[in-house]
Amino acid sequence: DPYVDKDDIKRKSNIDLIPEIVETDYSAILVAVAHDKFKDLDLGKFMNQNGIIFDLKALFDKDLVDARL
Repeated sequence: DPYVDKDDIKRKSNIDLIPEIVETDYSAILVAVAHDKFKDLDLGKFMNQNGIIFDLKALFDKDLVDARL
């Protein structure tokens, strides 16, 4: 999330956030925010063959994800 305070997350949750989305073969992607910046992402290029996409914010068309709320 480009808008989150990385130091605040580290202090509160002891989680180190990655500075940018890296093209790799993730097993799962959880879409937890609905920022316009993410709408044009091709999530498939980040997934491995059996990966799943769970869209909590219904940001993407339901045909492009495996599950959503």
